[in-house]
Amino acid sequence: MAQETCIDPERLEWQEFDPNIKGFFIKVLHKDEKTGAITILSKITPDCGIGLHTHPSDEEFYVVSGTFQLGKHTLTPGMYYLVPRNTEHGPYGSPDEAIVLLTYNGPPS
Repeated sequence: MAQETCIDPERLEWQEFDPNIKGFFIKVLHKDEKTGAITILSKITPDCGIGLHTHPSDEEFYVVSGTFQLGKHTLTPGMYYLVPRNTEHGPYGSPDEAIVLLTYNGPPS
């Protein structure tokens, strides 16, 4: 059973998502070990190197700050975007530096 959780993201360190992917950093806010669902605060820098890809679960984006490029879409603070599971999407980018809240309703990979 899930419990209430309160986290101050400012107290968490940015973690490199993958050493082979440039410009994408994360702070894990919550992970359900049973379902794999996860909530992540992400930082996308101008040198981000995430190309086209898919996930076995839905991926939701909410832009907190900066400008986030998701394929042909430009998202600015307050904008929301949903990518249904198994839908090819990307690449990711940001002309400045974007902070984006990501949620997955199951394992992201």
